[in-house]
Amino acid sequence: MMPNEMSSPQPANYAGFWIRLVAYLIDFVVVMIPGTLIIYAGLPSLLNLVLGIAYWIYFPSSEYMATPGKMALGLIITDEHGNRIGAGAAAVRYIGYIISMLIIGIGFIMIGFTEKKRGLHDMIASTQVVYK
Repeated sequence: MMPNEMSSPQPANYAGFWIRLVAYLIDFVVVMIPGTLIIYAGLPSLLNLVLGIAYWIYFPSSEYMATPGKMALGLIITDEHGNRIGAGAAAVRYIGYIISMLIIGIGFIMIGFTEKKRGLHDMIASTQVVYK
């Protein structure tokens, strides 16, 4: 390429349903370990809820831009322009998870059928999951 030529931006490499499912299963195990310890220690279940919510909001909005499960698989969560999301967007995304669960997982299944491989929670929070 000549020095004055501009290269076109690379299209995002969206993460599909199956790799995102594996990332979620890793996160589920990571969250369940302290959750189980909290229950067996007789601590209030509210603590378990708070820690779970903190996990799902902190990691996506952190400098890692991913939960540990997504990090392990080389994925990041961004806004629609490829930027890091804030805690507010991560919280909205978490609410979208709950909505997706309430509608029998259809919001998650959408990942396999949408052009940018976005689930309902991604659409609600204007996020996407891409390979790092």
